[in-house]
Amino acid sequence: MNKNLDLQSWHEVPSIAHFCSLFREAFKLFEFDIQELEESLLLLGTEDDCDQLVFQLVISLLQGCLPSFRKRINKENFNKYLRQFLLTKKEEAEEESQDYYFDNPFAEDEDFSELELRDKVRVLHHLCELRLDAPDVGERVKNLEGASLRVEPLGVDSEGTTLWYFYGTRLYKEEKSVGGDKSEKKRRKKHKKLKKKRRKKSRESVESLESVGSSEDESESHWSVACSTEEDWDDLVTFYRKSDRKEDRKLYKLLGDCFLPEIREMFVEKRREEKKKMQQQLSRRSSSRVEVLKKQQEERDRQLAEQLSADAKKSKSSDREKRG
Repeated sequence: MNKNLDLQSWHEVPSIAHFCSLFREAFKLFEFDIQELEESLLLLGTEDDCDQLVFQLVISLLQGCLPSFRKRINKENFNKYLRQFLLTKKEEAEEESQDYYFDNPFAEDEDFSELELRDKVRVLHHLCELRLDAPDVGERVKNLEGASLRVEPLGVDSEGTTLWYFYGTRLYKEEKSVGGDKSEKKRRKKHKKLKKKRRKKSRESVESLESVGSSEDESESHWSVACSTEEDWDDLVTFYRKSDRKEDRKLYKLLGDCFLPEIREMFVEKRREEKKKMQQQLSRRSSSRVEVLKKQQEERDRQLAEQLSADAKKSKSSDREKRG
């Protein structure tokens, strides 16, 4: 199965990106879009993962969760701290006679980069949740508007598909299928109650993470990307425009009037940034190529100088032998 399609079907991915966007200043995180997060997850541990966005994000979140060890946690040792932190959270839950709802995927001495892609996403999403349990959260988010933190769906169309917008140029859709595993529903419901109990003091700041996929208690849902290109947005708006259903007409007006104009501007800016990034990459490659050629020429010059020196010594030796 295509791993990129897998990523696009997991609601945790846009949830992670949206969390980092909302709390970027409060938690001193960095800016990126959902596509960049997906690319970094797919390239993790390879030479092509130049920015190492996911590694940086894991370390930053872990440092926030463990403020006493902030200065000690780095790229070389974060795996050790991460494994121990998750074990400690489980032990704390057991001491309080609570079920630890997170299924820890780490084997002994296993590194984050060695996990399956699904488990990497789960761990990263869980770190976002745990970051909201840190003692500094109340002070850091006190100036944020509670209402602005919660993600609400844009609406539901005539076919029962729920549209979700987080930020950037992506639009997601959630399609429900009634039924599913009852034991799993029960586990999720208990999981949600535990989160509410644990985070009662910082309830509003947690809503941004809890609201995404909250309908899963009632039914199984399938997530996917509804729009990722400008053409996708145009096609979706056209589709709802042609519909005579009340729900679709409402979404047509919302998307066409409130979203499409700004989305177009975002794509213009995105193309501009991509062009700039490509020019920088070409410039770096060109500089690198020039440096390689320069070193090759220097090596040829050195070899030629050595050869000329050897020839000169040989010639002198020959002259002395003739005179002798």
